[in-house]
Amino acid sequence: MKLLCLVVWVLAIVSATATAETPDVRDDRRFISYKDLLVTANRYTDPNVTSYSRMLIDVAGDQLLVGAR
Repeated sequence: MKLLCLVVWVLAIVSATATAETPDVRDDRRFISYKDLLVTANRYTDPNVTSYSRMLIDVAGDQLLVGAR
């Protein structure tokens, strides 16, 4: 009986994951593609930077500030 319950449970999980759809992010207005970000982004690079920390989002200024080390 336990084996039958296990088989039914596994089949239910497999069928649920097989029929589940992944949402299309292109239809989501909150999604901003990397290509769209590059149009207005300013990039700063430094070969001495080893890591990044402290992200700050300035909503009023439409900026994303990232600290570098």
